[in-house]
Amino acid sequence: MTTPHLDDLSRRLAHRTPEELVELICRLIERQPDLEALLDLPTARERASARPIDPRVIQRQVQHAFAADDDDGSVGDSAYELQPIIELGDQYAAQSDWPNAAIVYETVLRSVLQSYGAQHDDSGSLIACVSDCVRGLERCLTSTTDPLRRQSLLRVLFDTFVQDMRLGSVGLSDDAYGLLLEHTSLPERAVVAGWAQSAMAQVVQSLAGFDRRALGGLILNLLGDVLDDEEYLRLCREAGLTGALVDRLLRLDRDEEALSVAPHVSDYDLLSLAELFLKHDRRDTATRLVRERAAASRDTRLSEWLKKQAAQRGDLGEALDWARQILQTRPTLEHYQDLRSAAQACDRWDEVRAHTIAWLTAAQDAGLLTEIYLFEDDIDAALAAVEKVKASWYSADDSLRLKVARAAEAQRPLAALNIYRIHVALLIEHRNRMSYAAAAQHLVHIRQLYERINQLAAWQQYFEDLREQRRTLRAFQDELNRAGL
Repeated sequence: MTTPHLDDLSRRLAHRTPEELVELICRLIERQPDLEALLDLPTARERASARPIDPRVIQRQVQHAFAADDDDGSVGDSAYELQPIIELGDQYAAQSDWPNAAIVYETVLRSVLQSYGAQHDDSGSLIACVSDCVRGLERCLTSTTDPLRRQSLLRVLFDTFVQDMRLGSVGLSDDAYGLLLEHTSLPERAVVAGWAQSAMAQVVQSLAGFDRRALGGLILNLLGDVLDDEEYLRLCREAGLTGALVDRLLRLDRDEEALSVAPHVSDYDLLSLAELFLKHDRRDTATRLVRERAAASRDTRLSEWLKKQAAQRGDLGEALDWARQILQTRPTLEHYQDLRSAAQACDRWDEVRAHTIAWLTAAQDAGLLTEIYLFEDDIDAALAAVEKVKASWYSADDSLRLKVARAAEAQRPLAALNIYRIHVALLIEHRNRMSYAAAAQHLVHIRQLYERINQLAAWQQYFEDLREQRRTLRAFQDELNRAGL
């Protein structure tokens, strides 16, 4: 669709002789050298002729697009420059010229994939270009019946998946992967699986576990429904697909083989295997596996799983034991809250709390004790506990102490003021404009708190002393004035 401006331009150019047009084009290219690359692109008449396009023409266009990148290696304008080339493929597709459309999409796609690792595609604009090409190839694939041409298109999609895998699965092949599964016949799936098998043989030699699992997973998705049990199990072992391996073994009631996999997986993967045992009604076996691992691991996810299972069985005592072990392994407020919930379910919270507080006190975990007392709204205990927090807690962003001060303002305003004043002094000692500005804002809040407790005289004395003691810090004095102090 043309605009009125382009229609007028066309009429004006139509009156020019070929020699004049050549002269005009040369002048334009002299002013804008980048326009020279457009001379290689086929015209509307050439596109209508269905003459095969030379892939080297598209390659030169893509190279020109990447030449527009910024010096720092970021994508810059390259994705923008690629769009007209991709639109050329769309124009061929609109004319049902699928061979030429495929040439454009494939050439752009392979060029982007080849250079992607050297680009900084933070915005995802190159990934968007890849998606546009893959969608174009999908139209080509669904409109093509010739087996060899279809196989060529599938190879492009497969290579896109492999390149994305080698780059760390950055999202280049999200669409391509689905097409390999959705638009392939069983014979074509066997061909793609053969490519994946060959690629996996190379990966096995390089011990790239992630790539091996990705390729094996593709083969399973392609042919999993037609492989016999032994072929399926062999592929799972070869590709390191432990989840699929254990799932199939349990379906075949080969429990001992499934159990033999467990010692070789990580704690996290063991939980996934345990869920498979649950799925196949092996609850006792799943629980035993996780218990044995939890006894020698500090991964609280194992204990969390066992706690959840105990609660589901109605064994509240065991759930409480696991909650206590989790807190002792990773003392956090969240785990303390979980322990409280488990103990309350057993009506044992008073007893459990007393033991827990005694244990944390003996462990000198003043930070967590402070958080607990704040959670329980015991301000006096929180104020006492925060004073025992190690000196490393004293910093310009001492969030725990400030949290205690905010909580203490209503019940213990003088104690809150003391914390705020210490914090202001620490900020000033940082000797930079940002810290001075933060100190000034805290001083505004301190003044408001003094006003609420009717001690403006005390505020005035404190503030005058502070100004006098820091009179040589001009930037600090400036920030005080900016804050209206």
